Amino acid sequence: MSSSIYEREDHGRPRVSRVCIDPLMMVILIGLLLGLVIPKILHRPTRAAAGALIVMVVGVCCLALAKSSLWRQGIWTSWGSKRMTKSYAVLYKWGWAGIGVGVLLLLLTWRLTV
Repeated sequence: MSSSIYEREDHGRPRVSRVCIDPLMMVILIGLLLGLVIPKILHRPTRAAAGALIVMVVGVCCLALAKSSLWRQGIWTSWGSKRMTKSYAVLYKWGWAGIGVGVLLLLLTWRLTV
């Protein structure tokens, strides 16, 4: 085992082999994020709803940009990111994540204002 987190691939390029992330740190970060988001939603729900819509629109733009790479190749129907390049596949997944987060925030603002 090497002491470095970088290992060499077959082509000689370094790649990250392991990343040390404490799972409890993720819980703390998610708690801090929720501690910042929930009070804003309670205090100004219309601003939070507008932010949720912006997150959804950015997600749809990421999806369209990722899909445009397939449309330029003449592939009009495809499901998932298997036929995309790696960078467009990451953008595609971030687009779906943005849409999901936007929908959840929008539902949360709607539920808290009703």
